[in-house]
This record gives sequence, structure tokens and C-alpha cells, in this order.
Amino acid sequence: MKWFSEGLSKRFYRGSKLLFSILAIHLISLASQALELDSLIQWAGSGSNRAGFVINWKSPLVQPQGKSSVPAADLSLAWGFRWDGNLDAETALKQIAAEDPRLFLVFSPETQFGSSLLGIGWDANENQILGVKNSTRSWTAQDFEAGTLIQGFDQADSLDSLDPADVYWSGWNGPTWEIWTDIGAQGGLTHSPDRGAARFWTAGDEFGYSGRHGEWELAGLGLAGVQMQDGGWVGLSVASGSFLFLEPDSPDTEAYLFKKQAPREPAAATEPIQRSASSLVDAVGSFGQDPYNDPLSVLGFPARDFYDPFAELSGGSPIRRSSLVDAPFYKTPDESGNLMLTFGTLPNDQPERVILEMNPPIENDPAHPYGIDFQVFGNAFLASAGYVNETTSMNEVQLTGGAFEEPLLVAVSPGFQGLPGEIEDDWQTWVWKTFTDGPFADTAFPTQGYQWDSDNETWTDIPTDFSKPVNPALEDFLLNGSAHQITAAEAMEWYTGSGGGTGFDLSDVELESARYVQILSQPPLRVGGELDAVVGSRPLFLGDEVVVTPEELSNGDLLQRWRSVSDLAGGNDFVVEWSEISERLQFQFIPRSWRESDPGQIPGTAVYQLEAILASPRAENTLTAKGKLHIPLQTLLTSRDQHAQLFQQTESGWRTVDWNIDSDSGIGSTEIINLSGRFSIQTVPETTLQITLSDNGVALIRFPVEPGIQYELLSSENGSSWVSEQFWTPTESGLAEFEAEIEVDGSFFYRLGVQFVESDAEQE
Repeated sequence: MKWFSEGLSKRFYRGSKLLFSILAIHLISLASQALELDSLIQWAGSGSNRAGFVINWKSPLVQPQGKSSVPAADLSLAWGFRWDGNLDAETALKQIAAEDPRLFLVFSPETQFGSSLLGIGWDANENQILGVKNSTRSWTAQDFEAGTLIQGFDQADSLDSLDPADVYWSGWNGPTWEIWTDIGAQGGLTHSPDRGAARFWTAGDEFGYSGRHGEWELAGLGLAGVQMQDGGWVGLSVASGSFLFLEPDSPDTEAYLFKKQAPREPAAATEPIQRSASSLVDAVGSFGQDPYNDPLSVLGFPARDFYDPFAELSGGSPIRRSSLVDAPFYKTPDESGNLMLTFGTLPNDQPERVILEMNPPIENDPAHPYGIDFQVFGNAFLASAGYVNETTSMNEVQLTGGAFEEPLLVAVSPGFQGLPGEIEDDWQTWVWKTFTDGPFADTAFPTQGYQWDSDNETWTDIPTDFSKPVNPALEDFLLNGSAHQITAAEAMEWYTGSGGGTGFDLSDVELESARYVQILSQPPLRVGGELDAVVGSRPLFLGDEVVVTPEELSNGDLLQRWRSVSDLAGGNDFVVEWSEISERLQFQFIPRSWRESDPGQIPGTAVYQLEAILASPRAENTLTAKGKLHIPLQTLLTSRDQHAQLFQQTESGWRTVDWNIDSDSGIGSTEIINLSGRFSIQTVPETTLQITLSDNGVALIRFPVEPGIQYELLSSENGSSWVSEQFWTPTESGLAEFEAEIEVDGSFFYRLGVQFVESDAEQE
């Protein structure tokens, strides 16, 4: 008998709803290149021994009831660790979190058996807002000691990420973190272990205490019991389900015992990004009086808190929170540091200026919110009625219209480019692009240091995001606060978690990148303004909330982009091409992970789920939005052999959404009339054709089937002309069988056509 292997067509991302899987008689494994230990970027500890540490965030295959936490994607990252002598994996992990400000851990209290790992989080959008929350309270970065928070076992299954754009998982009674090592925990490897082509592990016993997945082995011990080995690897991945001791036949327990997955091939964790100005290149001027004459005070992030020497005039504590009606000034809360710089005039009406370096440079990135590439912070504030202090309810503070602003000029430069006349270390010879007609520093939008809780009328300890700008289209709306009867609390809601700042778009000065930012006065009018900080914008990630206004749609469609944690490097964005909205509104795409029973009878396997939320602080009518949704399938699917279908939940159930899939880019696009509610991207379950040959020339072909999907088996004698043999449209999961007579000395081909069955739900 002659055996053949036939590859699939490269036109996987086609608009057709059919996917053909050809029976591969000779199996070929295409393993990805393993990550080398020498390729790791982020290292913690010190010493002569080296090891790799892999963390794989992913959704359990069976969700615990009530848990709707990120991750909805599959993110695997690796760190390096150095040490001397003996060291356990728990100590190593905690030290990695202590040295990498983006990684945060939740451990149980110490018991007679030690402590247990409950949760791991990653600041995916690198906005320095990290922590956890449940239905009653939140824990921010300041509650974590050296990156670790101690919580009771009873909290683990209720904790979610504080920032919905971050990636986080915790569990104890529900799916937990599982610990893996290289086989035998012997070390001596130069690369990360490969979990192989098998989707799940090979169990060593019926209770899930031992087994292997490729080159990974389940540790069977707590982190404290795993000893680090030179050249070794330790991995952490989320369990596939919950271990329900009294329900051994439940889907939860079955997934926990038989569907374990070691960490998938990781990417090296990169270095943290510093978005605030990194260094002072030059300062020209005497500037204001003390404490407003220190150019170094403008480095770092804006002031969240400040000391008010005149607090007795407005009452309350002299330690104040920066807000859009209470601008920061004077000194740091402990009075030991200066906060900002005042710009005046040099002799002969020459401007005072500072030149700041941004490292990494500011990029003109379409994924930046509203096209804003960097923000400049001063101490502008919105005018309001009456004095405010720490005890004032922002719900009661009425904006009276206008703002206290002292505009300053802003210029940017890519730095030395080797152009004629340029000198490498002389900024005065470089090309500078000035925002001559604005925007201007120390204007909109005033600094907001923390988030306000309108429901409970109190300040929270949740910091705002200084790397996320406010939508510039809101400026006139907020400045006319009296006409719109806006309270300070409502204005803060329109910030959608942003820390404010005046936004600048490099496109306005025709630059793609800028390493240096210059702030300067412009005598005789633009003097007296303050500079607190300069911060580069970050890309939006799924989970980030944005604002959309009718004004932005007046000149045509508006595009907004979101990055997923599956694509940290960017380039494959989720895009909404807005075409119609009912009014000024807030919009949020949140990655969700729902229990399998929740979506109902959606055929296929969920690979990504999103909840689209429309909101407005004062919406009296139902909010509606329409636009084209573009989804980058290549970042979500694990194989080009998968076929995807988009579903949207309606009042009558889930419905299929017709979409077009570009064969070159792998982008799925569709017009959505009601861009809200739940969306689920489903794929046909992995189907492997199995064949058994008898001596009398009969082939028995078997393959697993799922409800809601139509299967068609086709045969061919030459691999090009195909004949339909049989259709299956199962109503429940099972195993389909087909018998065929074949010539023992001939060749034969079989392939499987798979199609989603259209939903009967009412179409919108």
C-alpha cells in the first residue's frame, strides 16, 4: 500500500464557510523554534546559575460559575533568573515580581504547610495601573509588597484584574495555577521545553498528580517544594477545569484530570517601557521663584498628590489629590520635592525653555487613543463654584464654565539626523517642529490623579492613567460646563480613567517619531505657565474605555483601534470603523471568558469572547452605535487549519453574523447595527480523521463530531477530483464512522468539509 500526505490549501482565511481537512496518512509535526535561555531579556537575581521561568495566562476550558475574568487570550511569557546555592521556585518567582514592576502575585498566608500561589497578573498595557478587585473593594499597587499581595484562600475565586486591559487569573476552588518543570527537573537545557503536538498531556495516574506534556512534567509539588536547577525551566499554566471531588464525572473534573496543558511556547518578556521624560537635555532661563525654579522637577510622571500651604482657606487636609478642579502646585506631600516649573521671560523678550529626552522615542502610532501621541501636564484647572477640599463631594461641585490656563509653546524633534549643519550634541542645530497654532501646554485637560467613586461619593485609591489621553473632542463640552450643567464628577467620568494632560499628535507637524520635546514661553503673551511632566501615549488595549462624539463623525467615518494581549508587539489591531452613534457616549470592548453553558447552543469552540459596553453619565435614552468591526483572526487562532465564525447574542439567542474574511490579511470584517452586548468567535473543533484497514480491503474511517456543525466526507483517487460520500449533521457530540472499500495496492485520499449550521435566531 502507498501512503500519501497532503497539505492544506494556504487560502485558509477565505470568505467561504467551508473548511476542508485532508486525511494525513503520514503525520508531520511542524514544531516552532524553542526560546533559547540566552534569548531571555528580563533577568532577576544574581549568581552563576541560570534558569527560565514561564508563565502562561489562558482561560480554563471549563469556566467556574460566575467567573468572568481576563484572560480571554493565550499569553505565554518567560523571564530569566540567576542565583547561587540552593533556591526554591517560590522565592525565585517572588523576586522576579519584585524586580519587574509589571508582574504582580497573590499568595495565601503562611500555614504549617507553607503558602500557596493564588493569582498572577501582568500589566499588559504598561500603564502602571495594576492590582485586583472583587465586588466590595480593590487592592492597588501600593497594597502589594515587592509585587506580592497576601489574601485568604476564600478570596482567590472572586478576584479579577483592577484594570480590565491587563491579564490576570486566580483560583483555589476553581481552576488553579499548575506547576510544571522540565522532565525530571534535571536542568541543563539551553531552550524552553516543548509541549509537543498533542493538545493535552499524557496522565501518569487517574487523579492528575503526575504526567507529561511533551518535554514538560507536572511538578506534583508546591512552588516552595520545587528546587531551581541550573539550565532548568519552571512553568506555570492555568488548570483546564475545577477539581470537584464529589463530582468525578462532571465536565469540570474531567477537564482538570484529563485535559491538562503545560505552558505553550513563550515569548521573552521585554524591558519595561518608560513613558515619562527620561532626562533633562538643557534648561534655558531662571524660571519662577522657589519652588518653581527646578528644571529637574519636570522629570517623571505628573503629581497625583501635593502639599497645599493654603489649605486653611478651603478647609480639609493640606495633603491634597490632584483633580480637574484642584490643580497640583507647590511641593510634594512631604514637602521634600518640587513639583513643577514656571516659565517666564529672558532679557530682550527671549523665551525660557527646557528640552527633554523621551526614551523610547514618541511614535506616531494609529493605535494611540484619538491619534494623540503624547501629553503635556501643567496645573490648569476647570472653573467651579466654591472651594473644594478632600472632603468635598465631586458630585456636588458644579462647573461654571471656562478654565484657568497659561498656554506655553511645544516643539518636538527627532534629534540628530546627520543633516547638513547639524551637530550631534547641540540641540539648537537639530530640526524642530513647533505646534505654532496649538495645542498649547498648561491648557486642557487638567490633571486628574485618582478615580472618583460617584456611587459612594468618595475618592478611591485607584490611580488614573497618565499615558491615556482624554478625547480632544470633549474640550469645548467641558469648558462650557455651566451651559451643560456638568458636575466635576461627570467631567471625571468623561475622562474614562485618563489622568488628563494636553494631547499632541505628531501628524500635525508631519513627524513619524520624536525623541525630544521642548517646552518654551512666547513673550509677551504666553508666559507664566507651568510644566509638570511630559508623557508618551500608549496603544489602546482591549478593555480600555474610549469616548466617541457626534462631532468626530461629522467629517466621515471614525476609526478606533485596540490591541490584544495576544499581540503585544502590535500591528494586528481590533478596529471599529464608526459610522453612526446616537449621542456622545463611552465605549468599551472587554475580553470575557464565559462558562461553556452560558453561550447556549453556539456550535464550535469559543476562541475569543468580547463584551461591548455603551455608556453615558446622563443617558436618558437607549444608546445605539453602528460601525464596521474588523477582527484580526491571525492573532486568535492557533492554526491556519481552523475556521472561525462570529456570533452575537440577542434577546432571542445567539445569531451568526455574516462577515468577510480577507484571504491575505486574515481580517474578519462585518457591519454591526447594534455594537453592544456579547460577541463570541467560534471555531470548528479540531477534527482528526482516523483510519483502520482490514485485510479484505475495507477502511473504517472515524472522526469526532459536534452539534450545530455540518460535516461532509469526500473521497478522491488522485487528490484533485473529489466525490461526496456522506453528510452528518449531529445533534450531540459523538463519533462518526464510515466504511469504504479500497484497493489494497492503490492510493486514496479523504477530506472532511466542515460548515457551521445557520442559527434560527431572528436576524437583525
